[in-house]
Amino acid sequence: MRILIFGLFARLVIAFINSYFGPTLGAEGDALIFHFLATSIATDQFTGIVNENEVGWVYSYILAIFYKFAGPSLFLGCLLSCIAWLLSGILVDKTLSALKVDLILRNRALIIYAFLPSAMLFTPITLREVYQLFFINLAIFSIIKIAINKNFLYWLSLIMACIGMGALHLGLSAYAIILLGSALYLISVRGSKAFPYKKFLILAPAVSAGLYLGLIEYMDLVKYDFTEGIALAVANYRGGHNEARAMYSFQPELNSIPDLIAYVPIAIFQYFLEPFPWNISSLFDLALFFENIARFLLIIIIVKNLYNLHISHRAIGIFLFALFIILETLWALGTVNWGSAARHHIPGLGLLAISCFYVVSHS
Repeated sequence: MRILIFGLFARLVIAFINSYFGPTLGAEGDALIFHFLATSIATDQFTGIVNENEVGWVYSYILAIFYKFAGPSLFLGCLLSCIAWLLSGILVDKTLSALKVDLILRNRALIIYAFLPSAMLFTPITLREVYQLFFINLAIFSIIKIAINKNFLYWLSLIMACIGMGALHLGLSAYAIILLGSALYLISVRGSKAFPYKKFLILAPAVSAGLYLGLIEYMDLVKYDFTEGIALAVANYRGGHNEARAMYSFQPELNSIPDLIAYVPIAIFQYFLEPFPWNISSLFDLALFFENIARFLLIIIIVKNLYNLHISHRAIGIFLFALFIILETLWALGTVNWGSAARHHIPGLGLLAISCFYVVSHS
């Protein structure tokens, strides 16, 4: 808990500097837009309705409720983000504890969770990512409680987490559907001594069908244009984010499903490893470069220890890592520069720490 307190104190300092002397690095652009929109709503100066990607602006409407009662304040918005980060960190620790990870490894996980440079910059300001992190961590904690402790009351918190993450970003609506399907699968195989391949082969088609139907419903609900297929919808979404200094050098045309499938490994490669050394032109780029190396090393540790993982823990290890990879793949397909990638890594940070130190603890 002391690690989280130190992390909270550091974030409060950043929040104070950002609010009264800033903006701090990363707190320009979207962070100020969310704050100013919330301010205009709270002071009854906002007369229109945000039409484009309206679900994405739910954060500003919720923030406006606090501004309405306490008065518009950038520091208040940042303080709420710090509280969300702290609650999310407590969920990471409780999840690791439920998975019987020892205290030393839990503390190491919290150090990574608390002091990764991008997390230090982006979690104490008025961005959605820290709340996405909270809801994803709440969902993972709920699933573990449901499966390991057989406590089905946590279905309520899981559903609330899925609704919360979907309200903050349309892409997370699809991930929420995947989480619910994965929870049903994990419950069906709990107590197995080995990874249940036979049950997987039986249940995978049923879960996949449910996910497919859910995604069809998702496509009908969201405001993105899927009429010409998923590949062109992804291409059009990416095409709206082409004004950053840190753009990826490779931007292929996506005209079909095969194009999209072929691009997935390239998108993941760029998402995890950019900027390359020859692209570094600032201290922020340099920090991201070393952070990417650290993140990649954690992934290597997970893969290595999954192979050596005790057979009774392998199903949960694979489950956690698969959810992390799926989440990061969704972000990778919609990310066109490494500045945005640094933000998009935030929601999966807790899941990465949980996955890594769970497999290390039980291998």
